[in-house]
Amino acid sequence: MASNSKKRILLVEDDEILSSALTMKLKQAGFAIENCYSGDLALNLARDFDPDLILLDIILPKVKGTTIIRQLKHDSELSHIPVIMLTNLSPRPSLIDEIKGAEPMFFLVKSQSTLEEIIEKVKEALKKGN
Repeated sequence: MASNSKKRILLVEDDEILSSALTMKLKQAGFAIENCYSGDLALNLARDFDPDLILLDIILPKVKGTTIIRQLKHDSELSHIPVIMLTNLSPRPSLIDEIKGAEPMFFLVKSQSTLEEIIEKVKEALKKGN
């Protein structure tokens, strides 16, 4: 992707209030955003939208975020995309075991992160990914 074009973020988050707020903040920060509210749609949307980064909730309808990240990391077309996991769960050992081999760039606990902190982590992850 050309460096002067907008970076694309796929936001996979079922909390519509948080999704709307994050979408607004990400757009204000200059990103192109695509939203997905259900885990079963995330992989196809990732293929269609070709995001530069995925913000992925863990607790989602139909397919959990832990399943999605494993599928992403084992898909040759999608494995290069950096992922930031959003959760209200602490990143405990059993959660880490669930995604073994598909580590996200960051775990962000939603209740402990401001929208601005999430945007900063997005920027940091995109810099690391380049």
